[in-house]
Amino acid sequence: MADLSSSQYETLIPDQEESLDDHGLAQRIKTVVSFLSDKRHAPYILSAVILFSILLSIEVARTRRPWCDEAWFASPAYNLDHHGVMGMTVLDPHGFVFAPYVEGIGRFTYWVMPGYLLLQAAWYKLVGLSLFSMRAISIFWSAVALWSWFIAVRWLTSDARIALLAAFLLGTEQHFVLSAATGRMDMMCAALGLLSLTLYILLRQRFALALFVAACVSAINLFTHPNAIFGMLALAFVVLVFDREHVSLPALLLAICPFLLLGTLWGLYVARAPQLLVAQLQAQAKIPHRLEIPWNPWKGFGQEMLERYGSAYGLTTRFPASLGRIIVALYAAAIGTALVIPQLRKQRATMILLILTGASFALLMCLQKNWYYLIFIIPYYTAIVAIISGWLWHRSANFRFVVASLLGLVTVLHLGIVGARIVHNDYRSRYLAATNYLKRNTKPNDLIMGSGELAFELGFDGQVLDDSRLGFLSGKRPKFIVVESLYGNFWFPWYSVHEPATHRHIVDLFTHQYELVYDQTGDRYPTYGFSDRPYQILKRRAVPLQ
Repeated sequence: MADLSSSQYETLIPDQEESLDDHGLAQRIKTVVSFLSDKRHAPYILSAVILFSILLSIEVARTRRPWCDEAWFASPAYNLDHHGVMGMTVLDPHGFVFAPYVEGIGRFTYWVMPGYLLLQAAWYKLVGLSLFSMRAISIFWSAVALWSWFIAVRWLTSDARIALLAAFLLGTEQHFVLSAATGRMDMMCAALGLLSLTLYILLRQRFALALFVAACVSAINLFTHPNAIFGMLALAFVVLVFDREHVSLPALLLAICPFLLLGTLWGLYVARAPQLLVAQLQAQAKIPHRLEIPWNPWKGFGQEMLERYGSAYGLTTRFPASLGRIIVALYAAAIGTALVIPQLRKQRATMILLILTGASFALLMCLQKNWYYLIFIIPYYTAIVAIISGWLWHRSANFRFVVASLLGLVTVLHLGIVGARIVHNDYRSRYLAATNYLKRNTKPNDLIMGSGELAFELGFDGQVLDDSRLGFLSGKRPKFIVVESLYGNFWFPWYSVHEPATHRHIVDLFTHQYELVYDQTGDRYPTYGFSDRPYQILKRRAVPLQ
């Protein structure tokens, strides 16, 4: 099928020459809008949007304390660089909370796809491993995601203004910025998904080449994280809607080649210890609600909103965190408007975005309710909001005021939340304070047992060991135990219910064998959420108490 023509959106986005009020605020808004509407300025505006988002992400990355996932994913890359094996040594084989033993993780990492780990290893060869260098990878991919989404939305709508607004809304979205400032593969995975779609769009006049290039990116994405399914779903849908008459067996066979090549390379690595692949995947499968099909869709919808969006946007919290509900309300209102207004609903771009939003939401309903998976659906929300905003803007002056007010309010909310994280700086006030104490009071051979994040300051060579069972199964006796939010508020209570013997061991350690030597619970630093909860450090007694 042909590309979307600009005439499809003429009824939605009239010429910017439409008169506005000639005085005061309306005239100033007209001047700004006229500048933004000039296609010649689009590359510069997009560059400014990307730069602004990057700066936000850099500041969050500099001021947000790390957590165990980041250390777990950094450890294999560090070991590959320094020891020639891709083992996750910062996590004890007996330390994974949902499985009593994860075989072979000190030598092979099979329960995490290799793409992100190999990219880290190459990057650390150049700049070394640090918390910021790890997070810089995600920041880079955030820029790729913004550029890709601008190109995709501009092509879908044939309007650079809508695309710029979608990119701005995405680049300032709190969870987009937070994902960009987090050392996980989610931003890379989401960006590769958008990039595969964008490259296909740019090359689609040569269908076989476009499909092959998009397939190469998708294959890399699949071997980065299984959530590549989101990007592959969007790519497949666009191909079927616009170019299904060009689909042929030779083109499909060529597109499969990248998957076969990477699958073969991964298979050679797996062949070194296939039994460990099975063991590690079995351990992964024990994570609660990892993959569940909600047979009752209404119940599944409610759980998705409550468990994923609830804490992420303040749906279940009190003021001021509850202000995040306005953001969810705006997304819902935009989707509802697009569904209700026939003029919008019949536009192919809107239809495609609505279908992809619904499919992504349904897929997320089946997955673990983590905030960092929001990155796979937020781009669709922002594009729909941008389309509805452009349509309303040209209805009347009253609608312009409403659009400007709502978008301004939501932007202020996002930037306020991001800014509050930066100012709060739990990296310095919580994390560095605790690790500096350990640096002053430990010897090189002292074993420190606590969340893997400690390794970013204390090193990945074995002094820090993440074992939430505190040696109950391994028999290891640390010199220091560090208790933070996950250990204290999740893992220990989990053991009290699911592993009573482990919990009794932990209680005995704290009661008789260790004494509290460092405690942030009584300091003046305010605690607002989960990540900034205080650290406590216990030291092994010379003589246990009776």
